[in-house]
Amino acid sequence: MTRGVPLYLLGVSCVALGLAVAWIQSENHAVADELQRTERANLDLEVRIEALDNDCVMEVHRVLAGEPAVLEPGIDGEVIQ
Repeated sequence: MTRGVPLYLLGVSCVALGLAVAWIQSENHAVADELQRTERANLDLEVRIEALDNDCVMEVHRVLAGEPAVLEPGIDGEVIQ
């Protein structure tokens, strides 16, 4: 009987350890998924910024060539002149 108790406690400890490892792995997967979403969002923003930069360069070239500027609303809706 006395030998059965330590084995029982060892078994319970192994199950608890297994559950802890499974929980940590699920947390790691959640963090990895969030990191992947963040990286995709960053790439999307970089593409948008590059497109805006290209638009600005093209607008400067048009104005320097004597063409009228194309006025578009800014971020807050105000027309930039």
